[in-house]
Amino acid sequence: MKNESKNKSIKIALIITVSIIIVFFIGKSISNLIAMNYFKAGTKKSGIEAIDCFTNAIKFNSNFAEAFYLRGINYAILNKNKEAIDDFTKVIVINPDTLNYVNISTDLNLPYMYSLLIEKSIESPYICRGISKYNSNDYKGAVFDFDKAIQKNSKSEFAYVLRAFVKFITKDYKGSISDYTKEIEITKNGLDLLDYVSLNNRGYVKNVLGDTKGALSDFNKAIVKYSGINSQMFGAFINRGNIKYIHGNQEGGIDDYLKVINATNSYITKYKQLEFTFDINLININTEIASKAFFKHGINNKNLRNAIEDFSSSIEYNSTVAETYYRRGCARYDILIEPNSGLLNDVSSEDANLIIDDFSKTIEFDPTIIDAFTKRGVIKYKLGNFQGAVEDIISPNDIQSYHARAFSKHKLHYYFDAISDYDKILEFNLSKKNKGIIYYNRGIAKQALGFQSEGTIDLNIAMELGNRDAEKLLK
Repeated sequence: MKNESKNKSIKIALIITVSIIIVFFIGKSISNLIAMNYFKAGTKKSGIEAIDCFTNAIKFNSNFAEAFYLRGINYAILNKNKEAIDDFTKVIVINPDTLNYVNISTDLNLPYMYSLLIEKSIESPYICRGISKYNSNDYKGAVFDFDKAIQKNSKSEFAYVLRAFVKFITKDYKGSISDYTKEIEITKNGLDLLDYVSLNNRGYVKNVLGDTKGALSDFNKAIVKYSGINSQMFGAFINRGNIKYIHGNQEGGIDDYLKVINATNSYITKYKQLEFTFDINLININTEIASKAFFKHGINNKNLRNAIEDFSSSIEYNSTVAETYYRRGCARYDILIEPNSGLLNDVSSEDANLIIDDFSKTIEFDPTIIDAFTKRGVIKYKLGNFQGAVEDIISPNDIQSYHARAFSKHKLHYYFDAISDYDKILEFNLSKKNKGIIYYNRGIAKQALGFQSEGTIDLNIAMELGNRDAEKLLK
């Protein structure tokens, strides 16, 4: 009886234990399933939204290495480096070798550098943590992590390139060259963005050390091997252009910058602003060369609106060159000219002020550019500033400037001077309509001075040319 009771108790205990185990594993499976759903949702988002999803995934699975990994990357993108370092450390503690890269989509909305790290490589968590340490100015810690990455994978191109970059920043130039050389040896004859970076950056470091010949050799290799493959691969042109320009071949230097501008105007601006979290391309934009290159590009640009953008870019790099302001002002001015008559169309106050500002800047830096005065005067006339127009248009050189000065003088009752300008305008090849306007205005000016018969002759000519104002006046 006692044995039966004891056996029954054992059976009950076993049932309870098994039930608990089953419930535990079922609960764990459900938790893992929920965690995976949050994780997958996070891979379709970015920034704070992605971080929230990965955080929820971790709540249901505290050893979810992939969730820590992607949350760390998103923290890094937001420049939350401490949080990123903590997450990458957690991945390493859990064991980076167990990362399931199959779970991590390659279509994530990540900067190019991080997208390269979403691959089947056991060293990636160390590389990512090293990047965040670099962004926290912990250069020693960054090198430590890149060392660890190389220990994990002795052919990790990314680790060599990043370690080389940090060594350059810390002025270990020979160590930097050595690492870039190692990456180039690993890549050999392949085409790879990191290989381009290594060639360009090694050349840059060589130039810092005074090895101009070696630097040019590396830049030329990068250009021959990679130019035209990727819009990010133009740094070598800029660096080579700097050397050419500084060592006496100024036109050659400007032409190298022009190759970049012809390919993509945004490239030089992009590297001027350095918008990346971690930019591993060593590029030095020489403002003098950039300004001259954009200026040259603007002069040869047949599209006036695009030329304006070129001159504006030139001014961003050097805001003290009179001719650049003059050229931009002329481009804005020429857009407004009516092709058949040579006269300006109506101009908005916004456009007028932009043109006036350009010609005023021109005059500020070089008052000998007389045409800047003239064109500024024409715009002042269009705005109704007749006195300003007369003061600026000292040497009219085309129909538009004579027209503006004549009409301004007429409005100010300077009739003798106005008549003189009307005489000059009539020497141009005018349309019948415009010729009628000039004869009409000259006739009015003559009559205002008391020369009635001479004025009437002009008004009759104007009427014969179809000018209705003259016709009404003579009736």
